[in-house]
Amino acid sequence: KAQLVNDKPHPEFNYRTSSERKIIDMWYSSSPMYRHSMNIKHTKSYDPVMSVLRGDRYFGSIPEKINDHINEFLFSNPDWDEKSDRGEFLTADKLKTLVQFKCLRALCDPGEAVGLLAAQ
Repeated sequence: KAQLVNDKPHPEFNYRTSSERKIIDMWYSSSPMYRHSMNIKHTKSYDPVMSVLRGDRYFGSIPEKINDHINEFLFSNPDWDEKSDRGEFLTADKLKTLVQFKCLRALCDPGEAVGLLAAQ
C-alpha cells in the first residue's frame, strides 16, 4: 500500500507499493557496475527493419548488417568525401543511396517463381 499523509499519497513514494519501493531502493543502492551489467542483460531488442518495412515498398529499408557495413566503411575512411580520384560525383550520402538502390534491385518481386529457378 502507498503511504498516506493526510489521506493523500506521499509525493516521495509516487503511488508505489512498499514492495515496489524496496525494489527501487535496492536498485539505487547497488553499485553502478551491477546496474550497467543488468541494463546490458535486459535491454529491449527491436524487430529487424526488413520485417517491419518491406524493402520493395520503402526505399532505404536495408538489412542491418549491410547498413552496419556501410557505416563501418565510412567510419574507417573518414576522408571519403575528400578523395580527389572520384571527384565530386560520389559522396558518402550518394554511396549510401547507391547501396540502398542496389539492395532494392536485388529483391525478387512477390509471386516470382524463384523455386522453379532453384530447382533447375
